[in-house]
Amino acid sequence: MKFTTEMLEKAKTAKTAEELLEMAKAEDIEMTADEAAKYFADLNKAGELADEELENAAGGGCGGQPELKYKYSIGEHVRLKCRTLLFKEYYKTYIITNRFAGGGIRGVEYYPCYHIENIDNGGDQSDRSESTLDQYFERCYW
Repeated sequence: MKFTTEMLEKAKTAKTAEELLEMAKAEDIEMTADEAAKYFADLNKAGELADEELENAAGGGCGGQPELKYKYSIGEHVRLKCRTLLFKEYYKTYIITNRFAGGGIRGVEYYPCYHIENIDNGGDQSDRSESTLDQYFERCYW
């Protein structure tokens, strides 16, 4: 059976699974007590997250994310030494716009990461680990 929007709105007003079961019977909808309990739980969970679920959604974590120590600050400038095909050296300057925890998937430890944006010509942006910044970038002191 296909449920209409009106039926779903009415079902959301049920205060208990038993009340939902009674509503279904009144509409000649076959439903067991177990099904009513499951539907009631689903209807009342929609849109509401537990504190841990909300924290994970906001932080992108999987719970238990450790506090990380970051070497670089938001707003700090770093530059990358580049070379053209003819080996002419030049620098690209970036600003750190965000810090976040990378890793944490499939047993990988969490590690500090940064979102960087190119301020020389705009548009160029990426996410880099702290070890990549240490290895390939240098701090700008001006």
